[in-house]
Parts: sequence; C-alpha cells; structure tokens
Amino acid sequence: MSLDEDGFLDAGKTASGGPGPSMDVPLGTGVHDPLTGAVPPAHPVAQVMNVAFKAGALFFYLFGSLFALPFVFNFVVIVLCLAFDFWTVKNVTGRLLVGLRWWHEVQEDGSDRWVFESKAAGREVNPGDERVFWWALRISPIVWSTFFLVNLFSPSSYPSLPVLLMGAALSIANFIGYWRCDRDAKKKLQSFLVNRLV
Repeated sequence: MSLDEDGFLDAGKTASGGPGPSMDVPLGTGVHDPLTGAVPPAHPVAQVMNVAFKAGALFFYLFGSLFALPFVFNFVVIVLCLAFDFWTVKNVTGRLLVGLRWWHEVQEDGSDRWVFESKAAGREVNPGDERVFWWALRISPIVWSTFFLVNLFSPSSYPSLPVLLMGAALSIANFIGYWRCDRDAKKKLQSFLVNRLV
C-alpha cells in the first residue's frame, strides 16, 4: 500500500481529482514522565476541545432554563455547540488525537463516496489522547439518544425534541465515521504486518 505525502494510507482523491485534505500532525511523543511513568498528553488543547463543546451543549440543555434565558436562546446555543462539536471532532481532534479522519464526497456523476483514512502503521498514538477521544465519542451518542427517548414519551418536552434529535444524529454520525476508520485502520495494520512478515 502506498502512503500519501502526509503518511496516510489510501488517502483517496477529492471529486476534482486532487488529494484529500492535508493532515501533517505529530501523533504522540511516546515520552514517559520519569516520576509517574505516565505519558503526558500530546495535544492537551485538542483534548479540551474534544470535550468542551459536548459539555457546553449538555450544560445548556440541562441548566439553561435555570438562568431564565428564553427557550430560543438556549436552543440556538445548544445547536451551535453541537455543530461546533461535530466539526471539531470530525476535522481536528480525530486527526490530532487518534490519527483518523473521514469525509464524504459527491462524485461528478452524482454518486456518493465515503473516505475513511488512518495514519500509516508504526505511527504511535498517545494513549491519553486516544482514551479521551474514544470515551467522549462513545458517551455522547448514548447521552443524547437517552435524552431523546425519555423525552419522546413526555408531551411537555416535545419542544426540545429537535435539539435532542440533532445531538443524537451528529454524535452518532461521528461515532460511526470514526468506528469505520478505526476498523479500516486495524485491517490495514494487519495487512501491513502480514506483508512485512511474508
């Protein structure tokens, strides 16, 4: 398998035939703290951003009404937090924290193409970065889907259903995209190792 200029396997091409989005980032240092043996986060700001928008949306959903803010204001803030979270996780933190990325293209003939990429085999991912990324990515769809299902059977909560549905849909979309990337990455790693050993 060939690597693109950024060290990604199967980078693919955009609909115009050019290379996919660039991703030239270091994944981890592998340096351990001599006192604790822990590996410090390689991207602490990305870790915070990976959680901040999720926490902001959840905070305004749960506590926005306590501040006597209008429903529309809370709705807009929650939707913006969810949109920022989706974009940040999909385009920034996935690349920085776990070396994965995905995107969707519409081809010239109108067909859809989903691209799932992973950094080349042998590139280490910081374990702390990886843990924060995957935990936040797994918990978010569970939380939003649970809120949606609970409120679905409460007529007084119907006005909040669209924002709950959006939270569930965006977090599930990111989870599936990265799950597919990770599954693809494991297949590529196995193939890489088999080719090296044979």
